[in-house]
Amino acid sequence: MKIASDGTATYEGDENAIRNGRYVKQLDAAAVERIRALFIAADFDKLLNGFDSRLPDLPAVTIKRETERSRKSTTFKENKTPNLAVLHKALQEIANSREGWNPFKPEKSIPVTDAALMNDSSTEDFIVEVAAGNSFENWFSSNKDKYGMVSHRNCSEGNRQCVVSIKTNVRSTEEVVKMLQSDKLVSRITSTK
Repeated sequence: MKIASDGTATYEGDENAIRNGRYVKQLDAAAVERIRALFIAADFDKLLNGFDSRLPDLPAVTIKRETERSRKSTTFKENKTPNLAVLHKALQEIANSREGWNPFKPEKSIPVTDAALMNDSSTEDFIVEVAAGNSFENWFSSNKDKYGMVSHRNCSEGNRQCVVSIKTNVRSTEEVVKMLQSDKLVSRITSTK
C-alpha cells in the first residue's frame, strides 16, 4: 500500500491478499496527519534498515517513506520497536479496512486538441508515474522543457500517473528514457508501444 501526501492511498494485492488487484481510496487530512505523526513518533528516519528475526518462516514486512529530501525503509518480522509496531498496526488497519476502497480506473481521457501533435511521428508516448507525495502536474510543468514533453493525458486517480507525449526529434527515445529513469521524482516509466 502507498499513501501520498494528499491522502490518496493505493493498494495492490495478489490472490493471497485481502483484495486482489489495484485499488484506491482517499484518506482524510486527519488520517494523513496521524500517519505522519506516527512516522515521527517511531523516529523512522533513524531506525535500522532491518531487524533480525529468529523465525525464518514468518513473512517480513517492509515500510518505506519517501519525501523530497529522503528515502528510508526498514524491514522486520516480529522484532520491532514499540512505536514502529504502532505505526505498522495503523497502516494495516488502513489496508485491511473494507470502507472506501475502489478498483483503480484511469480517469477519463483528456483529448489532445492539436491534430498535428496526434499525427506527429516525432513524438512518442510514455506512461510516467511520479513518486509518492508528488503532484504529476507540478512535476510536468517543472520538467516540460527539460524532457521535451508536449502534452499529457489519461491521468490516473490521484494524478500521479499520466500518458506523456515526448518529442523524439530533439533527443533519441533511449536518451529520454535514461533521463527519466535517473529523475528521482519518477517512480516508473513505461513505453506505450
